[in-house]
Amino acid sequence: MRRDSQGRIHFKVVFYGPTFAGKTTILRRITELLKEAAEKKGKDIEVGEMISFEDRTGRTIKYDYVPVRIKSLIYEVYTTPGQRRHKFQRMMVLKDADAIIFVADSENTPERREENLYSRNELKHFLGSKLFTEIPVIVVANKRDLPNKISIAELRKLLGLPPNVPIFETIAKPDSPQRTDERIKAVFKTAVREAVLRKILKLSPKLGSRRKKE
Repeated sequence: MRRDSQGRIHFKVVFYGPTFAGKTTILRRITELLKEAAEKKGKDIEVGEMISFEDRTGRTIKYDYVPVRIKSLIYEVYTTPGQRRHKFQRMMVLKDADAIIFVADSENTPERREENLYSRNELKHFLGSKLFTEIPVIVVANKRDLPNKISIAELRKLLGLPPNVPIFETIAKPDSPQRTDERIKAVFKTAVREAVLRKILKLSPKLGSRRKKE
């Protein structure tokens, strides 16, 4: 969280996960859905253009980025590149994140399970004890239209997720008649809500103590 020269509060939301899991595809759809909402709500929502740095195969090599203003708050939304050789770039994008959306690949093969686990372990390495505590994590199980998809219970066990960490099942493929727009919207709404809530609790110890008692 930071304030700009106009006093506006900025939150940073980062999509993280293995290559080809669908991070860019989901962010692109979120951008489209937010722009549709902006047309209806006017001044309450403002969405910038999505900036992407990709190689010839369509893989993200630096990051994707979209700025979103909802009322008086600004959300800077990024994706990280998934290929293992881009570790330093992921670390830089992750810096000062207020919320993380971890996108897991639902394809149930040894290779994709290993990629999911590698990304999860790397994220833990970067964030240490802040993961799941100071920094909220929303997990997305993408590609749920695959016939050989991993079960949610298996995915939760593979990633070692605490029971209170939500998992959203999504289909983000543009040409899929099964695309889950409502869940994709819920992913973003949950991430930004958690980002704001964690900061409020951190800045208000009394409120945090009261919430724990409840």
